[in-house]
Amino acid sequence: MHASLGHVSISAKPSDSVEGRGYANHLAIEATRRFGNSWEFDLLAAAGRYEMQHDRSYMNGSERETSSGDAHGRYAVYRARVVARDMWRPGGTSISPQFSMTHSRSILDAATETGGPFASSYTAAEWSSTNASLGATFAKDAGDRATLTSTVEFTHRIREPDATIIANPGVPLGIALDADDLDRNWLRASVQIDYAMSQRSNLRLGLHGSSMDRASFGVDAAYALKF
Repeated sequence: MHASLGHVSISAKPSDSVEGRGYANHLAIEATRRFGNSWEFDLLAAAGRYEMQHDRSYMNGSERETSSGDAHGRYAVYRARVVARDMWRPGGTSISPQFSMTHSRSILDAATETGGPFASSYTAAEWSSTNASLGATFAKDAGDRATLTSTVEFTHRIREPDATIIANPGVPLGIALDADDLDRNWLRASVQIDYAMSQRSNLRLGLHGSSMDRASFGVDAAYALKF
């Protein structure tokens, strides 16, 4: 069993009128049990908080105005996974196929923009999702203490989220932002390097991308301590 603390920073510009930034921190606990030489079963539970900031620009007559928002939320993730460790080793590269089931739940607190003549307020929202994933991990030693790992994974959303956020742009008109217009299938890929600082601690740096809902890329860093 081990616990880890992580931090994620993501930047995005989804359109010409909105610029957004997101930050998240989490605590994860994972328990693993191995059967035989290769088969491995693990359970993971993670919980964290996130913050989203955005600047929304729009035309007000002939003038361009900007309203800014800062929203907070929290989430929890539970995963059960089966892995066949080192099933194949061509050219010194370990290939480990895996299958997992994941359930997630997220809550976004109500928020209000500031600045601009049409600053919006947004209602709180809550949604959950259940997914099944099939993929493989490729690992190769990159020195005495470092390991280079890449993962390719296909995911199918079994249960679609059901949530709606109501935006009030400061006029007698409400805008409903549905959270159920999401992909049912997507691909995810990642590349990361793990550095063993000691027999019980590990530092991880990674780059990842996903085609879920809208193509995205990000970086992450995590410190893990086994006990």
